[in-house]
Amino acid sequence: MANFGQILSIYLLLRYARTCSSQQSSAWFKLTVSGHRLTGHVINELNTYLVECCLYCLRKSSDCKSSNFKTTKHQPHSKSCQPINAMKTTHPQNLLADKNYDNYELLALKKKIEKQTPVKYAKSCDDLYKSGKTTIGVYTIDPDGLGAFSVRCDMESTPGRGWTIFQRCVDGSEDFYRNWTDCKTGFGNLSGEFWLGLDKIHRLSVAVQNVLRVDLERFENETAYAVYESFSVGNESEAYILNVANYSGTNVLKTSQN
Repeated sequence: MANFGQILSIYLLLRYARTCSSQQSSAWFKLTVSGHRLTGHVINELNTYLVECCLYCLRKSSDCKSSNFKTTKHQPHSKSCQPINAMKTTHPQNLLADKNYDNYELLALKKKIEKQTPVKYAKSCDDLYKSGKTTIGVYTIDPDGLGAFSVRCDMESTPGRGWTIFQRCVDGSEDFYRNWTDCKTGFGNLSGEFWLGLDKIHRLSVAVQNVLRVDLERFENETAYAVYESFSVGNESEAYILNVANYSGTNVLKTSQN
């Protein structure tokens, strides 16, 4: 046997893929002692080659900790594998001298890196509401599969639906007179005052059919609202053109429809 630390590296190549657990990609077996075998904890006995013997132990790694392997010199095609639920370090009293056997131990089991299942985000606050999220707060959505982002959701203004808020002004803490880049990308704090950003609003408005609701409230608790059953915002090349139609609400917020 080649003298390179007496370590056998078992790589589960394609031809072994069907015989090995999908959770395991490789293992290292070390020749711990020549001319000896471990007794008393043999799981099974197989007629196979050394690689297959180690692979068998790999598949049974919850039980198999080492293997006795026998090669009969006068019968080169007769090989014997004994997977064992023990190791010589834990059961030294069971290690017997036997010139026909070598003992190998499973040193390390390398786990295959599992492909992570992509997180599936809701497309809107309304989808979140329908899934049981009924508390006002900040959530993560992905309206079109092009990347998730955080939004503030209002789950209480209208019974039975959730609203994705793209602008919130409550106390004057945020300066809304901003440059073009800020208007595109958004600014502010989702827990306070903010502007979501034209790019995100465009994505929201074209991914699914949307309803636009505008709520206004004065400090004297005077309120007004407008609802547009059709609402969309163009992309940057279209200068983020706003299209609304099918108005209902209080007349104070009524505007011309495109």
